Amino acid sequence: VDFSAVGEALRTADYAWLVPLLAVSLLSHYARAWRWRLLLDVLPEEPDTSSRSTPTDIAKPRASTLQAFYATMIGYMVNQAAPRLGEPARAANLASVTRHRFASVFGTVVVERLVDVVVLLAALASVLVLFWSRLGALLGEFAGGARAVVEGLRAQSGMLLVIGGLGLAAALGAVWWWRARRHAGTGGKIQAMLLGFGEGLRSLVRVRNKIGLVWSTAAIWICYAVMTYIPLQMIGFASTYGLTLLDAWAMVALGAVGMALPSPGGTGSYHYAIIVTMALLLGVPETPAATYALLTHAVQLVFLV
Repeated sequence: VDFSAVGEALRTADYAWLVPLLAVSLLSHYARAWRWRLLLDVLPEEPDTSSRSTPTDIAKPRASTLQAFYATMIGYMVNQAAPRLGEPARAANLASVTRHRFASVFGTVVVERLVDVVVLLAALASVLVLFWSRLGALLGEFAGGARAVVEGLRAQSGMLLVIGGLGLAAALGAVWWWRARRHAGTGGKIQAMLLGFGEGLRSLVRVRNKIGLVWSTAAIWICYAVMTYIPLQMIGFASTYGLTLLDAWAMVALGAVGMALPSPGGTGSYHYAIIVTMALLLGVPETPAATYALLTHAVQLVFLV
């Protein structure tokens, strides 16, 4: 990549587009918080009745959309440093300010992510249909990357076996400890935690506002497409390379695969997915593609923090 060309493109970008970009970003996060609250609404209220509880604890409210939004943003920020830890972090934050147990709240987080996985799979299927004639080179590139990963795993198979063995030993030890401590009350606590987690998982089928759940999910992904298209206008790529909102949708679907990989905030994996998609699927040279990836990732990183 010619980084002097990247710098020139960033220097001449029209940053007035940042205003609608950040507005749509904020809307997408708020829509996610509202969808999450729809799931939280069906959870039973579970006030803390322990000896350490205070009147303030017992008077905690049910989760509001604003509280869900705050927790969601905290989760995003944690993910910038520790991949995937943002999900339990936002569940813990929300549980601390509402009358819901962590296990139940975390169950709703898992459900929400499963919904996104289903939508992502549907988005990838739509890209297959819409860009079928141009997918050969792109799939070949990803297949080559996958082969490299498999070869690396094969080379480290001994280490993986050791790690797997230690993990199995730890799991067996945990089961033994649980059985040994069951009569001391620990087993009951674990059972209550599992029941709470099950309540969270069942929130999807028990949600009352199913239309709202569908519309909020659609709003999130439409916002993602618009958030992907606006930077193309910002740096003039939409007109230079003839990119449309449909092309932005393909970038959303394939870029989401990069963000789903366990790297801090999608750093590296997002850039790779976007550059490969723009270069091999949309015909954009690698230097402009890298410019776009750096710009969009940096803007969202600064905005989230």
